[in-house]
Amino acid sequence: MPRRLAIVMCLGLMSCGSNGGDDGSGYVGIYKVTAHTLNSEGCDGPGDPVTDIEYFRLKGGEFLGQTFLSMGVCDTAMEESCEDPGIFNAFVKADGRWTQEIGIAYILGQDPCTLIFKQGFLQGETGEVAIETRSYSKTDDTLTSEECNAEAATLLGVSMPCTQFEVVVGELIE
Repeated sequence: MPRRLAIVMCLGLMSCGSNGGDDGSGYVGIYKVTAHTLNSEGCDGPGDPVTDIEYFRLKGGEFLGQTFLSMGVCDTAMEESCEDPGIFNAFVKADGRWTQEIGIAYILGQDPCTLIFKQGFLQGETGEVAIETRSYSKTDDTLTSEECNAEAATLLGVSMPCTQFEVVVGELIE
């Protein structure tokens, strides 16, 4: 049988509510990472220190009338060294908070369907932000290739086991 890969992402940009008048411009800029932890075995605690990201950028944008902030990793403190993930690492204002919800589903070859739901929150004061991200996932061998989709991952969301917890804290430098 041929191997196939189906990856679909569903961003909660359309159903996240209004911006509440806050366009996020106070968060836009390049940040120096002051703390970064990753618990890759669950969400019981902040995890171990990580040093793979030194800088990141928050950049504003708009998609289908919805304002968002996207986070891109930077190699240096210079703007041109920053990746631009667009809406694929975006936070939108919902219920007074900057939130991120991404559903991912895929099937590799004969493997069962893998569902992943990523939920993040961006918060902070002027000059400093903290980004907390939790990933929830499971495999499901009862789903067909048509049923294995981002919507299924999003619907299950936080009811799936939490498999990773990451916190990135940064100080605005530019």
